[in-house]
Amino acid sequence: MSYVHHPPPPRPPHKNYGTSNVCAWIDLETTQLDPKTGHILEIAVIITTGFEMKELKRMHIIVHQEPKVFDDMSDWCQDQHRKPRPDENGRSLIDLCHHSTVTLKKAEKLLGDFLDHFRQGKWIIMWGSSIRLDYDFLTHHMPSMKRRLHYRLGDVSSVMETCKRFYPGLRLPHADTSHCAMDDIESSLFLLRWLRKTCFLALPQFMFHEDETPAKTFRWGFDGVGGHRVPSSLDYIDYHVPGPPTEEEKISALRSELDTMAAACADAFKAILRNNKAK
Repeated sequence: MSYVHHPPPPRPPHKNYGTSNVCAWIDLETTQLDPKTGHILEIAVIITTGFEMKELKRMHIIVHQEPKVFDDMSDWCQDQHRKPRPDENGRSLIDLCHHSTVTLKKAEKLLGDFLDHFRQGKWIIMWGSSIRLDYDFLTHHMPSMKRRLHYRLGDVSSVMETCKRFYPGLRLPHADTSHCAMDDIESSLFLLRWLRKTCFLALPQFMFHEDETPAKTFRWGFDGVGGHRVPSSLDYIDYHVPGPPTEEEKISALRSELDTMAAACADAFKAILRNNKAK
């Protein structure tokens, strides 16, 4: 009796291939710190490019909540969310939630469509400060976010604490926390831009060969969770770096290197002469 091997059916493609190079900066205002008992009041989102951190688009959602939701808030939240906002004609966040017509379900649809437009079928990484709390609230109250948001998080607070220890005496820029979602996420984005400019070295030109794009160079840094097309993670990467050096720039660089070498040789020759004279 012969055995006939039947190959398994082809594996259906996974919905997410790797991580998107755009960043989703998200901040929430909630009624409590526990996602299981708290509720989402406000959502602010800024989409930026991954390399330049250039803003592409933003979204701001006030979620409607019933009055009984606010009765269970902590004393701190009662005080904070009832403060008038100067940019809203003196109305507080609670007032805005009362008058909003956007339900939690509708907010989930709006946010999902917004992220889908930019992530292009890839996982998108959520960025912000102490972002784990916001991530837990989103994935608990909006289950569809689990298939959009990557399990890795871009936490500016962690980067800040790292830089404070790597660079003792580092003086961070002053930032007021208004506990308005859009203001807070703008502050997080500003802080990471500042840390990058202050603490991180810029990418040098020699890392990119004339026949090699940044996507090929840095493709290893992005993974394809649940997918099999890892090399395609950065197919549409939006790095913007200067082009290859011109002939004049190459000649100028060579002349500079030759001048440096000539000066070093002259110093060495003078040292040899001084040693001979001393003998």
